[in-house]
Amino acid sequence: MTPVTYLLAGLFMIGFLVLVHELGHFVAAKVLRIGVPVFSIGMGPRIFGWTSGGTDYRISALPVGGYVQLAGADPYGEQDTEQFVDPEEDFMRRPVWQRLIVMAAGPLVNLALPFVLFTFLLVLGRPDWASRVGTVLPGTPAEQAGLVAGDLLTEVDGEPVQIWHDVEQALLARVGTPGDVALVVERDGATLPLTLPASALATDPDGEVDLRSLGAQAFFLSTRVGVEASASPAGRAGLRTGDRILAVDGEDVETWSALLAALDAGPRHALRVERPPALDAPDDAEAEELELVLDRSEGAYVAAHAGAVTPWGFAPVTLFASGVEDDAPAARAGVQAGDRFLAVDGKPVLTFHHFIDLVARTNQGAEGPRPLDLTVVRDGALVEMEMTPEVRVVSGEAYSRPIIGVSSFGGMGVAVDQVRKYYSLPAAVPRAFSESMAVVRGTAAVLGNIFTGRADPRDNVGGPVAIFVAAGTVAEQGFFQYAAVIGMISVSLGLINLLPVPIFDGGQILFYLVEWVRGRPLSLELRERFQMVGVVAIVILMLLVTVNDIQRWVVN
Repeated sequence: MTPVTYLLAGLFMIGFLVLVHELGHFVAAKVLRIGVPVFSIGMGPRIFGWTSGGTDYRISALPVGGYVQLAGADPYGEQDTEQFVDPEEDFMRRPVWQRLIVMAAGPLVNLALPFVLFTFLLVLGRPDWASRVGTVLPGTPAEQAGLVAGDLLTEVDGEPVQIWHDVEQALLARVGTPGDVALVVERDGATLPLTLPASALATDPDGEVDLRSLGAQAFFLSTRVGVEASASPAGRAGLRTGDRILAVDGEDVETWSALLAALDAGPRHALRVERPPALDAPDDAEAEELELVLDRSEGAYVAAHAGAVTPWGFAPVTLFASGVEDDAPAARAGVQAGDRFLAVDGKPVLTFHHFIDLVARTNQGAEGPRPLDLTVVRDGALVEMEMTPEVRVVSGEAYSRPIIGVSSFGGMGVAVDQVRKYYSLPAAVPRAFSESMAVVRGTAAVLGNIFTGRADPRDNVGGPVAIFVAAGTVAEQGFFQYAAVIGMISVSLGLINLLPVPIFDGGQILFYLVEWVRGRPLSLELRERFQMVGVVAIVILMLLVTVNDIQRWVVN
């Protein structure tokens, strides 16, 4: 995507969000019959516009921000003594409750925007993952129920399912109930009935159905491999953990099941392999393609454990550690990059994200996390260790959780088919509300973590540059992704504007609440001092986040 497209996508996103925010103030003022001399998109000098109903609707020179000028008030919400205002339209002469409504309307509309957008997108038919099973993990209830990779779920407990979200909700409703869950799948053109014990269903730490323990995933495993032992056929062939197998005997393979099927044809194969750059390689380093020969004529690899591994001596890379954070619990316990996670407290690790869930379950609330027993495989040998996780807020997450300081490999999955499901309005409203509330709760939690010092603002706060980059990136992905990001950023804008900072709406709301309690406003001198502190703080913050955005953009 060209820089011009990023610019246009960012300008539209910012302009739309500002328009929605200011419309909240504008509509509330008009309903209360308060005068609105100016409605501006952008700041600075007026470029063009029109006047209607006593309001100058204008586009201003600086394409960031906007404002609604209320009759009798200056841009900071203070009394404007330099112009005559009709007392009936004077904002500053209105009761405090009316001024509170007008000030709160802008942020509240921003908070409500995701609900409107998500409802609209669902009715239009938002693309979503199909209800096709991408991966079935060995030894799990999903495998025991007879599910195989590629199955298309069409019914769960008698209810038709079309997308993966339908499957999750239907299974979540059966958690903790007796009996079996009836499944209907399409496989190779045939319809098959299957049953899954409801006792196999549980919830994860987020309160959703635990599909990782169930063993069914909504994506196909990629062909990135983790090599268990240098003496295995994979190790002797020169494969390394993190390599992606692109082709077997000249035939391209994209998924784990396709890879295994191709290797089942015989004991010797020619591989085309993609090897990513080393972690310490220069930023402009490119992946390397290799031609290798995989041969197990001398015998299959026999693992020293009961975990899933192929006779070739490799397993899905999702079971391996890509890196270990310095001075983290894992490093202190002796975990090394390239180790395979085998078990936590004796429970088999199914995927890296399942491993994260198992670590998260060590949390004992106020007492903190308890020690865990970790078993890893290192060059074919079992290594046992004990460690106690640390509770931290992880970048990009809204809550604290126990972590041990390890990272996973990227490119572990291949997406399944997407389908477009069309919702009726009555069906769209509750799902849109649920998704909107999840965004609001998550954003509020992230902001809370920043202000309490539990999260690094540099990793969680973005300015105009970050918005432009995000807008351009999702614009490439299509209208639905672009609109969804608008809704999520709108929540951040709404919550930030409710903060009790004088230059924000929340600062004015605070002043009016104090006036309501005291029966009179704070002195003009005190309010002006607060305003000046707020302006300086916002200018400094904008400079800092802009510099941080540019640094992240240049590095990435």
